[in-house]
Amino acid sequence: MANSEEWRPVVGYEGLYLVSESGVVKSLWSGRGSRGHEYLLAQIPDSKGYFRVGLTNDELGQKWRRVHILVAQAFVGPRPAGLQLNHRDGNKTNNHWSNLEYVTASENSTHAVKMGLRHALRGSAHKMSKLTEEQVKEIRERYVPGANSKQLAREFGIDQSNVWLIGTREAWAHLE
Repeated sequence: MANSEEWRPVVGYEGLYLVSESGVVKSLWSGRGSRGHEYLLAQIPDSKGYFRVGLTNDELGQKWRRVHILVAQAFVGPRPAGLQLNHRDGNKTNNHWSNLEYVTASENSTHAVKMGLRHALRGSAHKMSKLTEEQVKEIRERYVPGANSKQLAREFGIDQSNVWLIGTREAWAHLE
């Protein structure tokens, strides 16, 4: 049975390389300056687990390019400004065009957490946190609705509304 996989030129390397809909990349050059001898490129994982290939042209020399980006450029389209490329199934090695989509940074992060690829930064692990878990527990123990929010806010260096959110468990809800 014939392979029905679709191949398209690699954007920026037209006439030199092709990429398939599933993420296979092949060269149209023999390496000796003549055309006609096609070969598949070895894919090497980078430090983040994405497959990459080395592409060469006269203008740029050799550059390492991530395969999922090559597939998306050829089959999904140009990346819109401000968007990132996401693997729908969370598998960085599944570079089929149907597994790729452009999303916002926020959507990409939310997707990673939902897929179990990344843990949500909560509590003191969050970069914007001013409090530790112990301080939140202390605020909850000492909080009296409508009575001492201002004092606790001053003492812990936070806004009075944050004291109320902590005291009513609307903030730091993950903390027992």
